[in-house]
Amino acid sequence: FIFSQGDGHRAGKVRIMLQLSDAVDELRIRVVEGRHLMALDNDGLSDPYVECVLCDDVGTPVPGAVTLRTRYIEKTLNPYWNEVLVLGHGKGMHVESMCLRVTVKDWDLITVDDNMGFAIISLWSLTLSRTEQTDLWVPLQYVESNEIGEF
Repeated sequence: FIFSQGDGHRAGKVRIMLQLSDAVDELRIRVVEGRHLMALDNDGLSDPYVECVLCDDVGTPVPGAVTLRTRYIEKTLNPYWNEVLVLGHGKGMHVESMCLRVTVKDWDLITVDDNMGFAIISLWSLTLSRTEQTDLWVPLQYVESNEIGEF
């Protein structure tokens, strides 16, 4: 149910919990935590945050999709966010027929934020509920940003 692209290598993992909202075109995503993320800062740590967007099976955002993100957590490779993001499509399509792209980035004050890893999850392969959360540990893949395009 998780697609990866390119010849990337493992880049840690994130725990998310998915639940359908009462609205047909909304998905609730609880971004819980990350483990064993990549160290991208000079101090051997990172300042990670997570971006989520509804997409097709190659990671291209669906028309009208909005990218939402968590706050960044300073100086850690094992962040704990525990934040809820609600993604809607707004086109009356069922979100469970789409994919979800989860991208972890390293926040930087001066330069462009660095990609730390990503995953594409096929929502149609999961049994999503309106009453219970589906708990997933999602392995991240890392590839150079110019190989996958800028997310």
